Amino acid sequence: MAKQEEQKNVASPFGEISTIRDILMGQQMSEYEGRFTQLEGRIDAAETRLNEKIDALETQLQQRMIAMEEDMKERFAALDKLMNEQIYALDRKATDRGDDLDSMFNTKLDDLHKHFTSVTEILNSKIGDVSTSDKANLGKMLAKMSKQLMGE
Repeated sequence: MAKQEEQKNVASPFGEISTIRDILMGQQMSEYEGRFTQLEGRIDAAETRLNEKIDALETQLQQRMIAMEEDMKERFAALDKLMNEQIYALDRKATDRGDDLDSMFNTKLDDLHKHFTSVTEILNSKIGDVSTSDKANLGKMLAKMSKQLMGE
């Protein structure tokens, strides 16, 4: 029991101090609470404004990203079209050049064949001429030898 009385005496002075503090500081505490409430309201309002600005910036950033993506797609499509046109032009040019070379090769081959045929005919003609004249000369020579051998 003695301990309970001591605790009441110890608690009492703190309770009394709180009461005295409330009496002395009551007005200021109310002002402080009002100020804290006002500051909390201002902080909440500032947080709301910042969140709205962040949301607006996020929306604006997404719109810019979409616009940039569309622009990149258009540019790549234009580059792809230009590249395909250039490839087609080079392919056509190579095909035309190949056709020209093929035609020129065939013409040269025909010319060479004609020249070869002409040279062959000339050589055959000369061989025939040489053979006929050689045969005649050989015959004359053999006749002459035979006359000499027979004693004429």
